[in-house]
Amino acid sequence: MVKITVQYDSQLKRYSECDQEDLEVPEQCTLHNALKQASSQGKDDFAKRVFNENDTIQPTLLVFVNDEVIRSDDITNRKLNNGDVVSLFTPISGG
Repeated sequence: MVKITVQYDSQLKRYSECDQEDLEVPEQCTLHNALKQASSQGKDDFAKRVFNENDTIQPTLLVFVNDEVIRSDDITNRKLNNGDVVSLFTPISGG
């Protein structure tokens, strides 16, 4: 098993019920599968804010692993390593 940390911005933590959580995921786990595991532990609205109806990441969600921005088309292939920190951010707009 691999231990990772998933961090949520202020909007997502309202739905995940925490600002970060430690997860154990299988060796060679992809980012997509780790996020599915994390979203299954939160409220129903949390999964809807992370994944769209096609089971892909919401296009407005910003995803980082450690300090690296992960493009949405790389999420299904990106393997996670022990100690990785996954950060999820929702865009903020206003004026």
